[in-house]
Amino acid sequence: MKVALVVQRFGENIAGVTESHCLQLAEQLRDNLHWTVHIFTTTALSYRTWANFYDEGLDNVRGLSVFRFNTVFPRSQKLFGLFNRLFAPLLESWGKEDIEVPFLLRPLSALIEKLWFILQGPYCPKLIKTLRNKKNEYDHFFFFTYLYYPSVVGFSRVRDKASLIPLAHDEKPLYFRSCQKLLRRAQVCLANSPVEKDLILSVTRDLNKTVYIAGCGLGPDYLQASRKRARIPLQGLKKPYIVYTGRVSKAKGIFLLVEYFLQYILHHGRKNLSLVLAGESDGTIKFFYHPQIKFVGYISDGDRPDLLINSSCVVNPSPMESLSLLVLEALALKKPILVNSRCAVLKYYSDTLETVFPFNSYKEFDDNLTKIFTLRKLVEFKPMLKNSQDWVKKAYSWDKIVRTYESVVAENLSQRKTLALVDP
Repeated sequence: MKVALVVQRFGENIAGVTESHCLQLAEQLRDNLHWTVHIFTTTALSYRTWANFYDEGLDNVRGLSVFRFNTVFPRSQKLFGLFNRLFAPLLESWGKEDIEVPFLLRPLSALIEKLWFILQGPYCPKLIKTLRNKKNEYDHFFFFTYLYYPSVVGFSRVRDKASLIPLAHDEKPLYFRSCQKLLRRAQVCLANSPVEKDLILSVTRDLNKTVYIAGCGLGPDYLQASRKRARIPLQGLKKPYIVYTGRVSKAKGIFLLVEYFLQYILHHGRKNLSLVLAGESDGTIKFFYHPQIKFVGYISDGDRPDLLINSSCVVNPSPMESLSLLVLEALALKKPILVNSRCAVLKYYSDTLETVFPFNSYKEFDDNLTKIFTLRKLVEFKPMLKNSQDWVKKAYSWDKIVRTYESVVAENLSQRKTLALVDP
């Protein structure tokens, strides 16, 4: 079997959830199913500028063949920001179920949306052309995220042998007419959680749509790391600390987390407690010095389990997630977790599991972080952590996930063979 994964950027040193998901899935399809897996992506490293960074052409990442294509131009933050403020609310409203766009305005709507995706980036028409030209070389295509030009434009070029991994949040672009068209055109969507599945069905207004809950699995560093690790991977970092790993961005709730943490240590006099922020910064958070806040930048896949397992608590303050690898990793390592309950997926975890604690205000943050420090000292808390670990191992095992992908491709091949016999 030969499959292609299409994603907006790709690299071993890129810490985004989408990119990590894509890399891990590619390795699992190759290693567990013995498929030939190729990646189609851009040469960009930064999702904020999409400036060309890697060399165009064939690359190799962990033994995977990666085909990279230059973006035509980098994103202008000022121009896209202005365009987004002017037109995103209008495009979102035109996608609502109870709003009928006047017939004469539909071409204008389509033009504005096309410009929005081009200005947002990554604009890479050579990638789209290559997908169309190489369609017959692959048995199936998997497109990552509904949000970017490669999926919005490229999916239709190989539609009859493609599936979509939307990574959908309840955000403005999800209601753009072109995004809704993409979700409807995808015969199969692979969601990361029941919450995302319900969102996709709601947006497409098609309750009979095929949406599998696949998600992203966990590697042996997490599934076998039940022992206490003595090594803290950051020089000078001492316990106790709470930790967030992922994109360091205002959109991920980091500003709110820092604000709440500073209030917490002031209120409780916790001069020995640190907050560790480990991940790629997008420039929306101004770094400043505080002895108890550690901005440590990108941390490798090999060091991340050590960083998490030595923490007192893992925190995810993001208001928008379709999965949350951080939460799954923490559950597998038997760590308590504090999450932003304004995010439907994170609330789903807190409603489902006793070791995931929600907050929607500073008071809830304070109450639940204090509760976590108290529970950690109790013997009765250990079985609760073990139950959460068992849940994540069962729900997000790679064996289960790759079998889902295998069945999706097999069913698609069967349907195409049937259509070929009916309409030769």
